[in-house]
Amino acid sequence: MKNSIIALILILFVCVNILNAQDEGLFSSSGNSKSAIKAMLFSSLVPGAGQVYVNHKRIVNYIFPIVEIAAWYGYLHYDKKGDDKTDEYKDYADEHYLRSRQHFVQDYIWRKCVDGYYRTDLYYNSDATDWQDTNYFLLDDTNTQHFYEDIGKYNKYIYGWDDWFHTYCDTTNGFEESYQDPSTWDDEEYCDQYLRRRLSEEFITIEDSLGEIITGPFISANRDTYISMRQDAEDFYSTSDLFEYTIIFNHIFSAIDAVIMANRHNRIYSYNESKWDVNIKTTFRSNKLTPELTITRRF
Repeated sequence: MKNSIIALILILFVCVNILNAQDEGLFSSSGNSKSAIKAMLFSSLVPGAGQVYVNHKRIVNYIFPIVEIAAWYGYLHYDKKGDDKTDEYKDYADEHYLRSRQHFVQDYIWRKCVDGYYRTDLYYNSDATDWQDTNYFLLDDTNTQHFYEDIGKYNKYIYGWDDWFHTYCDTTNGFEESYQDPSTWDDEEYCDQYLRRRLSEEFITIEDSLGEIITGPFISANRDTYISMRQDAEDFYSTSDLFEYTIIFNHIFSAIDAVIMANRHNRIYSYNESKWDVNIKTTFRSNKLTPELTITRRF
């Protein structure tokens, strides 16, 4: 979109210069009547150009091009920062997240916690490394936009983050035996509670005997960092969008102002032109046609 807008502005700027070459003194105000259509066209393409066409001595004409330059700088600057931050969080995810970890934990949950009594709508595919639920685990197999969004957005994909995996799980013994409190993965009642609540996207918290909140194994500092990086990228893009809107409205307001300015100029010009009127006509006097010069002045 950015390249298209730049190309369009450049093409329109060339058109303005062609029109300028075809109309001598186009951008000078010599007291002649000015076309409101031309003024609107010029300012629509290059903010401030229509105002200069009507009256190049008007200082406020240059506010529009100054705003245009500043808005384009802001748009390109923050769009670039958004792109850079996007590349940064993707590299971070590639470094800290693996689908194989996510699949391993899903398989473990299936073997330890799931049977037909608890989740009859789930089934295990013995030829795959993960458990299947077309309404739940749908992590893309390639690094698509949805993949990078889902691993930060949904709690159910936390298992692929390296800090979570290395804290609570290893590929030899399954989940670490050290994680026994407040409950264990092998506890059937806990597994049932875990699946029913987690699969409905609720976050488990358990109060101990002292009333303190203990979170389950769903904490990943790396995921939190990743979410923060994605938010930074979105903020940069949002700021870029504001500058883009500024560019659009600057063109619109400049075009409207150019029309108003041209009409005002033409009213003044029309009044001045009609103040003096010189005519040559013939009159019939004494049975003769007599030429007559008349000069009239409006007061």
